[in-house]
Amino acid sequence: MQDKEINEAKMAVKGFVDAFFAERPSNLEKANYYMQHVHKHAIADPLPTGRVINNRHIDYISPSFWHACCAVIYRWVYTRMMSNSQDGGVLVYRGQANPYPILPSIRRGTLPDTGIDYTKEMTQVLKHFLLEADGVTNLFFETLDQRNGLKVMAQHHHFPTDFLDFTFNPLVALYFASKDSRKAQIVDNPLSGHGVIFESAFENFQFLTKKTSIKLDLSFLPPIHVPRIYQQQGFLLDCQAATNEEISEIELACERVFFPREYPGIQDIEDVFSENLMVTYLCNNYNGWHSEASIWSEREWYAAHDGYKEIISIYMDYIKNVGVGYQQKEALTIIRDAEIELKAPPKINSGLEYHFNNNTVTRAWSLIQDLSRVIKFVKDISFNRQQDRLVLNELVLTSYAKANPGIFKAINELAKKVSILEFESVPSELLGNEKIERFIKDSLSNELMYEIESVPPMGYDYQ
Repeated sequence: MQDKEINEAKMAVKGFVDAFFAERPSNLEKANYYMQHVHKHAIADPLPTGRVINNRHIDYISPSFWHACCAVIYRWVYTRMMSNSQDGGVLVYRGQANPYPILPSIRRGTLPDTGIDYTKEMTQVLKHFLLEADGVTNLFFETLDQRNGLKVMAQHHHFPTDFLDFTFNPLVALYFASKDSRKAQIVDNPLSGHGVIFESAFENFQFLTKKTSIKLDLSFLPPIHVPRIYQQQGFLLDCQAATNEEISEIELACERVFFPREYPGIQDIEDVFSENLMVTYLCNNYNGWHSEASIWSEREWYAAHDGYKEIISIYMDYIKNVGVGYQQKEALTIIRDAEIELKAPPKINSGLEYHFNNNTVTRAWSLIQDLSRVIKFVKDISFNRQQDRLVLNELVLTSYAKANPGIFKAINELAKKVSILEFESVPSELLGNEKIERFIKDSLSNELMYEIESVPPMGYDYQ
């Protein structure tokens, strides 16, 4: 493949991504223009040694990273925006810099094998600090103080868990597939020196949970604690009870697009896939959160409670050093001695501080801000164009509603009070969507509404 053709593919990707993701609102006319060039360079040929299911190839290889980008982006756009299918699917992705088999990090031998359930221990350690730092009753995000919710926190800050990350956004998968590789290339593998993007239909994973011990974890946590999950439009597969054989079926449920790449890093990607540009693409600075109060979390890729990352790093070092001599109390003492400071948002301006501290209605409104982040997430991941109109994918919407009943009840009830709370940023077309009303019948009690009004803004530190 000549450098000229690779550069043309890159320019097609850059032009489309800038128009569709970077401009606010999206420049659809410009995006359509570049989509023609993306289509032209969407080259992914069947891998000669790849897998074939029902006489259909499911492994492909592209001549360059940029051609792989074109292939993945074109398929995403066609499925979500151009197919006019009555049952348009929703695709999900995972990107890897090396073509290692999919396996949760806890099973990759990153911690000593002592028979200790490190994930269980980590969640207990994390709970001590989380509850101290938050101090807010999480009325709708029910899983925050449960083990799975804390596991999500741990995964968010790179602690080895039995979760696997996937995303609804192809850009996120392409970003991770293009990142510098921290691992050695696979030895004696014909695909050594290649990155890979995994692609599957969301419904495939729903089917997988019915035939294996793998579970979909779609639980929401307060955005202030894990904004990156929302920014990256991610979800998790919980493999705690699954055998390695069952986990291998995840890969069987995916198509794979391989591409040759340089190691440790790919050259000439910073003007498309740098971390700063990913912030521009994924962190919309006008959304359901108040722009001034929330800009600290909206424009930072790794924002919110950075101290947790330090806690987990110290904890992992302790485990590796003591091995079988592990004791949770000692681990807590070492972490506390480090005097890590956990903060919620930086201090907001005095006008907003007065507004938050002195208005009980605004306290309820601040909870709606978190709920609106959830709404935007569900809307962004589940839309399809069907017969020239945008609708929400019923399977995705149903799955999230069932996994988070308290949140969706709150959305359903509080939507009725939008005008009272003067909160105009809630997407009314989603709040009024008949599909939500079909799943969510109950309203919040008067007692719970009173409780809402007495709760301070989520994650706001009055001290």
